[in-house]
Amino acid sequence: MGAGDTVGGIPRQHSPNGRDQGKDQRPRVRPDTPFPMPRVHNKLGEDNTTTIRVPRIARSLQIDLASALEEWNQDYETTLALSPDSKEELIWWNTQMINWNGKTLLTMGPDLIIESDASTHGWGASHHASSTGGPWSPQEKECHIKCLELLAATLALTTFAKNKTAVSVLMKIDNTIAVAYVNNQEGTVSKELISLTRNLWMWCLKRNIHIQAQHLPGVLNQAADREFRSMRDRSDWSLDHSTFQKINRVYRPLEVDLFASRLTNQCQCYFSWRPYPFAEASNEFLQDWTIMKGFCQTPWNLISRVLTKTEAQEADAILVAPVWKTQPWYPLLLSLIVDWLPPQRRNIE
Repeated sequence: MGAGDTVGGIPRQHSPNGRDQGKDQRPRVRPDTPFPMPRVHNKLGEDNTTTIRVPRIARSLQIDLASALEEWNQDYETTLALSPDSKEELIWWNTQMINWNGKTLLTMGPDLIIESDASTHGWGASHHASSTGGPWSPQEKECHIKCLELLAATLALTTFAKNKTAVSVLMKIDNTIAVAYVNNQEGTVSKELISLTRNLWMWCLKRNIHIQAQHLPGVLNQAADREFRSMRDRSDWSLDHSTFQKINRVYRPLEVDLFASRLTNQCQCYFSWRPYPFAEASNEFLQDWTIMKGFCQTPWNLISRVLTKTEAQEADAILVAPVWKTQPWYPLLLSLIVDWLPPQRRNIE
């Protein structure tokens, strides 16, 4: 093994008869019961020694302990009421101490290298020759840039590693605070950053993915940086969701949105033009449209290709298209139509 390789494990607890006692060693969390401060402090120490390549899911406990100590003048001989988040952390550790008891935690060189960057307008990411990105939602735009950088890293990872398991990923991020949170889960001040980091690590743990972050200045992060600076795509539009629901009530079930993105998908399952977070697949024209009943809110310049593929595969789909009689694809559209919805009028209500 190389010098950079690390092996670690959560130690087993043995009884005289050789059986593991991990289950009996778990602390029991009782609702609405104050915890002695020394016990919380010792628990944090235990979590820290067993945290080698798993996230430090103990920030809420640390915040509760720090607040109580300040209130009680650093008196450890008292009790504190645990917040709901702290109780969830203790329950999480209870489960993990059983699931990982005695297992080896091994990290090697990275299998994937993913770069990400963000601004107040959008995010970008790259992996090898592939890149992607997009705008923020109105709610996300209200977040601090540090949170956006961490969210961009999460979107990058869920884009390029969503089909991976048991791999090591090096994430190159243009923000030192985001790097510190990914690597060490450091800090107890920003609950937003703590929540984003926890969600990121939880996603990784379910897939046995190990992540490590490295700072990459924006001047060197050109591919990801270029994505959010040139992301104006007027073809990435979305039908009003209430209108989609009316269509779905008539032609249900619509199972897959064939042309969508993270912010415009009407169905939980969707295809995207490029690699995208949580998309079932990318490049819609390479997919089999006969497996599920599709919904198409396609860019106008792709309508001809959509009609051709629908006819070739004999697929069943709902297409939102304009009444554009001068277009060469219009006769083919009329020949494939089996029903009209909604009625032809200027505004769809």
